[in-house]
Amino acid sequence: MSKSTLESLPNELLLIIFSYLSSFDLCQAFLYLNNARIQHLLTSIRHSFNFNLWHYDQLHLWLNSNQNHRNRFTNLIDTVVFNDSDASRTLLEYWEKTFNETDQSNVLFPSIKRLVMLQAERCSYILIQAILIPLVFANNTLQYLHLTFKEPASKYPRILSKLIVHRVSVHTMILEVEQGHSYRLNEIEDLHNMQPLSWSNTVQLTLSIQHSSELRLLFEHNALPAIEYLNITIENLDTNLPSNVNISALNVQLSKDSTRNGYWWYSSETFTLALYNSE
Repeated sequence: MSKSTLESLPNELLLIIFSYLSSFDLCQAFLYLNNARIQHLLTSIRHSFNFNLWHYDQLHLWLNSNQNHRNRFTNLIDTVVFNDSDASRTLLEYWEKTFNETDQSNVLFPSIKRLVMLQAERCSYILIQAILIPLVFANNTLQYLHLTFKEPASKYPRILSKLIVHRVSVHTMILEVEQGHSYRLNEIEDLHNMQPLSWSNTVQLTLSIQHSSELRLLFEHNALPAIEYLNITIENLDTNLPSNVNISALNVQLSKDSTRNGYWWYSSETFTLALYNSE
């Protein structure tokens, strides 16, 4: 009776086995096998670096492993998910260091297409200038940026303002405020107080704004010239669109989605504003 080995399994079964493993565990187990078929399967599927599945000790061991092995793994990564953890902050600092050492080249994750930052307010000190600016403007491969703000997000407008100032614009941008906004009266900041918006590469955008009057700024000339889909959450909602918003060139669908009321944030209503270019 002949023996069956892992290498003898058909591709379909191998892919099922692979689906139960994280990208890190998968690459640790199979990336260095001398088997061309398994190598081809590994490079044919999407890989992520997800800190919801990592521990600090595991990251520390990986950062101190053979650099060639690290590079073979990170070259496959197309999605990176950070969270509010020591491991996330350690890798963000390491990523910043690689940018500084390589004249702002993204050598750590050269194939990255999607970046997700959970509780982005916790990492705002390093996120924009250290990571996003060189990532977007130096050999850019990033197509999807998703920032979530879990706590009542007084830091949200600061990060939004930095994204606008530095014109950080990719195909899909999601700035998601999970529990509404919270400001002291003298700290309220909205798009009216920021530099003019100019996100030329953004096609799909999810955004939270303070007042309906800010919608006008989203439709200014060259603000969002490539936009096709816009999902807006309006805090302090005035249900009438501003009279000076010119949207005659677009088919606008506006539908009430939900209402939130809470102790730390203003009463608010969420609207989905789907924009489809008529051209």
